[in-house]
Amino acid sequence: MAKTNLRGEPRLQHARRASLTFQDASSACLIQDFSMKGFLIMSAKKFAVGDVMDLKSELYPGRVLECRIAVRHITSDDCLGTQIVEMNDVATRLCKTFIEEHYAERLKFG
Repeated sequence: MAKTNLRGEPRLQHARRASLTFQDASSACLIQDFSMKGFLIMSAKKFAVGDVMDLKSELYPGRVLECRIAVRHITSDDCLGTQIVEMNDVATRLCKTFIEEHYAERLKFG
């Protein structure tokens, strides 16, 4: 039986390298999917539900997404389900453009 996605907005499955900064320590991670409300992130570093950290990812050459995220849940394969807690207008537009462009590509090539 297929799982029903209860989220109210599309999530873009698209891997992108990023870094997380938590308590003045940075670590590499991989964003596995994007939405305008949060990300699914694979990280070798362990975090706890409720941890708030900075995320940075170069979405386009020279255009870096920066925002603060909070861990909402941890999946069985140690991926972090996160929620965006702070993102400025420039980052919001960048993230939205990235999602829309890549989502449209997927629809076109199905």
